[in-house]
Amino acid sequence: MCRKYIFVLLTFTSVFTFAEDSKFYAGLKGGYSSFSGIAWEQIGSGTWEVDDSAGFGLLAGYNLLDELAIEIDIMHFSSKTKDNPAALCDLVNGQSVCTSPRLDYSSNTYSIYAAYKTQGDIFFKGRLGYAYQQHEFSTSKGSYGLPEPSESSLSGSIGVGANYKKMTFEGSYTYVTDEVGYSSLGILYNF
Repeated sequence: MCRKYIFVLLTFTSVFTFAEDSKFYAGLKGGYSSFSGIAWEQIGSGTWEVDDSAGFGLLAGYNLLDELAIEIDIMHFSSKTKDNPAALCDLVNGQSVCTSPRLDYSSNTYSIYAAYKTQGDIFFKGRLGYAYQQHEFSTSKGSYGLPEPSESSLSGSIGVGANYKKMTFEGSYTYVTDEVGYSSLGILYNF
């Protein structure tokens, strides 16, 4: 999965770096998500509690004006359910054997934002946009037909940052859906 992110980043950078005064920037970020209960009608009644998790992602943007940019943001988180929400059964020696393992949880978020950033070496930044999120619950033996729901929503973030030469350091909080919001730190290179 990491190779796919690096390929996307390299593709974006190669398109924009030929311009002498490029307005393109890209970088990596790490995040920490405090998941709330994941409740979907496809799974059944109630919620599945998921452990909080660290994640990683890519951020690429293009400055339309000094204060306004368009950004593409990709984040990945993986975790486990806090308890054993599902009984999974196998046929062993002609008998049904059921277990209730903790499930692996994976979340990928793909977002596009309009970003507003104040001027200066230290700045404030706000973003508003659209996010598409895919969720997956699985076990080491496979998904056992568990649903792989997705959802899309309005998304936004607020943050602060600092510019140093061609580097930008940012910290922000991003709201994606009712289930997922995360704090992140990122380092960007301004081409």
